[in-house]
Amino acid sequence: MAFFILILVKLSSNYTNVLQFEIDFQDIPDDIVIENKEEIYLLVKFEASGFFWMRYVFKNPSVKLSLTDDFSVSEDYYQINEDKAFAAIKEQLSTRIKDFKLVNQNLKIFFDTYFVRKVPIKAITEISFENGFGALKPYSLSVDSVKVIGPKNIIDTITSLSNKVAKFDNINSSISKVFQLNLDNYPNTIKVVPEQLSINVKGERFTEGELDISVELINVPSNLSINYFPKTIKVTYTVPLNDFKSITTSDFKIIADYKKTNTLNNFLFPELRVINPKIKDARMKQTKLEYIITK
Repeated sequence: MAFFILILVKLSSNYTNVLQFEIDFQDIPDDIVIENKEEIYLLVKFEASGFFWMRYVFKNPSVKLSLTDDFSVSEDYYQINEDKAFAAIKEQLSTRIKDFKLVNQNLKIFFDTYFVRKVPIKAITEISFENGFGALKPYSLSVDSVKVIGPKNIIDTITSLSNKVAKFDNINSSISKVFQLNLDNYPNTIKVVPEQLSINVKGERFTEGELDISVELINVPSNLSINYFPKTIKVTYTVPLNDFKSITTSDFKIIADYKKTNTLNNFLFPELRVINPKIKDARMKQTKLEYIITK
């Protein structure tokens, strides 16, 4: 019991020591790269209780420091502001520390200024839908381009970036997933902002419909009279279930152009035009018309 009380007394007492802090840099400008960032640390000497020091016997703490707020900038390096660093450490450690002193006061954060270029994203996807479901658009992206930062001779060769394959299986609703951009073929000196993107697939239930659409004959010479048949063609299509009742014959057009006729076999070849963007997979059940010249 006496030993336990002695330990508590020891831990309750204050001690002065030096602690190494790893730096979690915040607010790094997009066009700079910090040299040897993983090897930079703060050595801080201060007084705190034994309970505090006991927490860091086996690991070093990390402190978030803003490169733009807690450092002053020179031509090719940042110099730490001791007062601001002390304030940040006190706030983040949430403990009572005294007699703060920065041991490595001349800490300089050297950096390189890199070139910045904006490049488009080319998404790579593998998407499958549950039976009866689909999407009007294959997918949408949270961003369509990213900033590439690095040495000019490298970023000049980058014309686009893609994600690691985005797989969506048996979709039956709207879904969004986050994917990393694929930078495997580029050196570590290349930085991308942002490094990941969301790929969104709006899955919804589709149904099939069928309508009789009138054929419109065009470009008939004025000295001819043409009789063709059939006058209407059945068109099948798929559409989101919620929009099925709104689809009408005015959403389609079938054009037969006499200039494109096959005069040897007396056939016209109609072309289907879909006006409503909510319609997909529209197709005619008949792909040629017979005709006769009556005049």
